[in-house]
Amino acid sequence: ALINPSVMFIENGSRIAVAARLHATSASQRSGTFEGKSVQVIEDIWHSRIVLGSFSLNTSEFHQWHTKGELRRLQKVPLRPWTGLEDDHQRDWSSDILCPREKYIAANNTLVRLKVTGPEDPKIFKRL
Repeated sequence: ALINPSVMFIENGSRIAVAARLHATSASQRSGTFEGKSVQVIEDIWHSRIVLGSFSLNTSEFHQWHTKGELRRLQKVPLRPWTGLEDDHQRDWSSDILCPREKYIAANNTLVRLKVTGPEDPKIFKRL
């Protein structure tokens, strides 16, 4: 799914830049260990990537967007994956290092682990 889009006028308002999050989820279950105990491990994985694109905008399209909130071409913009984000140690955020969370549930001896594979909620800004 394509979620959380961010848009900005560029080139004196003649084009629109778009950034969005390409998102999917998957899950797996396996046997593992936690604090020396045998447990069931449930991994919930959020597969996230930032995608970027831009397109020209004519006056009638802008008017329709401004008055009716519709911009049909936004759904057809070719978007390319962005891979330039690194952490403080110059590691690519596509590894398993982003936002790991674990919760142990003693009642059923289960470890629930969340992994996020990329950044969320892109924002476009212009450096002044």
